[in-house]
This record gives sequence, structure tokens and C-alpha cells, in this order.
Amino acid sequence: MKNILIMGINYYPEITGVGLYSTELAEYLLHNNLEVDVVTGFPYYPQWKIYDSYENKPKFFKETINGVNVYRYKQFVPENITAKSRLKHLYDFYKGSTKVALNLEKKYDLIISIAPTLLSAKTAIKMKRRDLASKLWLHIQDFEVDAMFESGMINNKLIKYMGYAWEKSIYNNFDIISTISDGMIKKLKNKKIPNNKIYFLPNWVDTKLLKPIDNPKFRKEFNLENKFVIMYSGSIANKQDWDIVLNTIYELKDEKDIMFVIIGNGSKKKNIEAFIKEKQLKNIMLLDVQAKEKLNDILASADIHIIPQKRDVVDSVMPSKFLGIAAVGKPSLVLANSKSDIYNVVKNNELGITLNELEYYKLKETILEIINNKEILKTYGQNARSFIIQNYDKKKVLDKFVEKIKNMR
Repeated sequence: MKNILIMGINYYPEITGVGLYSTELAEYLLHNNLEVDVVTGFPYYPQWKIYDSYENKPKFFKETINGVNVYRYKQFVPENITAKSRLKHLYDFYKGSTKVALNLEKKYDLIISIAPTLLSAKTAIKMKRRDLASKLWLHIQDFEVDAMFESGMINNKLIKYMGYAWEKSIYNNFDIISTISDGMIKKLKNKKIPNNKIYFLPNWVDTKLLKPIDNPKFRKEFNLENKFVIMYSGSIANKQDWDIVLNTIYELKDEKDIMFVIIGNGSKKKNIEAFIKEKQLKNIMLLDVQAKEKLNDILASADIHIIPQKRDVVDSVMPSKFLGIAAVGKPSLVLANSKSDIYNVVKNNELGITLNELEYYKLKETILEIINNKEILKTYGQNARSFIIQNYDKKKVLDKFVEKIKNMR
């Protein structure tokens, strides 16, 4: 294996979510003496708006980022995010990126398709037909088809049957299919994917960059030194249960020692802004995505990080934000389905506090209990740091991945 193409809608300068991992993956392969090209979209996430610095770029263009050749297509990005507009967004990227990929003259030993979007996998299959020697690798960050049907957006049985049949036809064309959590591996097995095709490639964290620190500057900068800080840092979207979080913040509005800090952007941010204004809340700070170099300091500023999953989210999503939280030695307060990976990982390894789908109503009383029990939070944080180093350290995960690629025949 020498020449590798990575295809996916998210890439640098997106610094959160899938874009971050796709970028680090490409650059790690490059630094291990492999040639890497990327076909991607214009950066838009998590704001769901093309970044200002890219707005006036040509619809198709090439740039080089840290030695990686990046070929971009300017995809449609909806202002109002609905099921229909999201599908249009993904399909437009598929059409444009296919045109980009099929115009590349280089032959690739390995084509890695990142899902979402699974539509990009169709492009990889088309490229293989042009060069039968190419190997195909599908890396699944999110099971889009499952997420669509599990959300209740579509209940038509015929459409479900056709959707899963299409998904299966895509999987059948790939040599390797990887995903990011134990629960998602189980889901692949339930979809009858052969064990010899399945590879565990978890999201990772650089434990040398993200680590525990004393006296983080963020607390002083925002006058949080005498506060119990409950933080959420990540995409502010439909996958989180914001109703329970906001109602709890309102119920705790008179607790002067507690401050909620929400950092990020996304489709639900305006709802939170409106709620804060309507209720005239003083116990919550709402900030935009911060510079990557501030991440360690910010994450280390919290006493506990809240991860509020929707009750019906099971194995389709493993929140990557948890890795950063644990790396800096902080505990998590997880609201999640008892069958979900994040719930079981945190509960079974004593990395924080968990409330299952029947216990969300306990959030307020749980917070009031933990503010007076900082020793147990310290223990959870230490456990979390050790757990991450052992299982999700960037070098360990990616060295194993590189070895797997170099041994592919």
C-alpha cells in the first residue's frame, strides 16, 4: 500500500467531530511514508454555514494542507435543517465529489470512504471499477440509515426495507469495514458483515496534548473560580436532549454557586439563546467554538462535563467529546439509554455519574448531591484519564491502523 485516497464530507479547517478525525488520520498516514489525497467538501460544520474564508472560492478547487492534497467541492448547505434539506445536502456532495474523484488521474492502492455520508461509498465503488486492483475501506462514524429510521423520521416499511437493502449492497463491495465503538461493532455483526471484514478503529485522543492541568486560565478569565462548573462542549444539535438540560438549568437558577457553561455551535443553539433570554437566566454561559489551542485549558476548567444523549439513542453514535473530557482527567455526567455504549463505558469503569433513560428526571437532585462530593469526582476523573491512555491514545490506535494498512494485500 502506497497511494491512499480518503473521501468524506468533513475535513480541516473543521476542528470538531468527524472533520478533526479525518484530518488527523490523513496526516498520520502521510507521516508514515504513505501518499495521501483527500476529496472533501467545503468546511461548514458545526455552524451549518460555509466558512467565510471559503465562501468566495471556486466551486471545485485544490489546496495542500500540511502536505496532504485536498480536493474540494462546494456542496449545498441548508439554512433550515430538515430531513429533506439534509438529504439534499448529502446528495449534492455525493454528485460533486464523484465528479472530483473520477477526474483524478492517480491510481490508488486504497480508497477510504468516511461515513457519513454513506453516499460517498458509492463513489469509491465507481473508482474501484476503473481500477480493480484498488482496495476499499469503509469507516463508519455514524450509522446514517439506522439513525434515520430510529429517529422516527421515516416509518414506511417498504422504504425501510429498501434502505437497508441499499445499505447492505454498499457494504458488500468493501474489503474492510471499520467503526468506532463496541456497540457499533456489534451492529455490524448483526448486519451479517463477516468477522474478517470488520476492524475496530475507535476515535482517539492525543493524551500528550490533552492532559490534566492545575488552575486553568479559563476559570479566572470568566470569573468561575468560586463556581461549581458543569460544562457541555461540542455540537449543539438534535442528538442531545436539550429540554431536560435547559429545564434543569432553570430549576437551579437560584443556586448561586453553580454555573453551566455550554460551548459550541449547531442547529439548536438559537433555541438555547431564546430560552436564556426568555427566562433571564444568569446561571448559564453560552460561547462559540473556541480555538483548538485553548481546548485543554477549557475542558480542564469544568468540575464535571454533561453528556445529555436523547433517550432513544443507543449504538448509532459514540460521542467523541467524551474522549477529550476523560483525557484531561474530568468526570462525566451522562444521560443516556442504558443500552448505549457511552452509558455502559462510564458506568462500568467508574468514569463518572450515569442516569439511564428512566432516570432523567433525577438530574437536578443528582447535581445538588455531587457539588458536595468532590472527592468522588476526583476519583472518577483519575479513572477516566487512566482509561483513555490505555484504550484510546492516538499513537496506539493509529500505529495499529497503519500496520493494518501496510499489511493489506
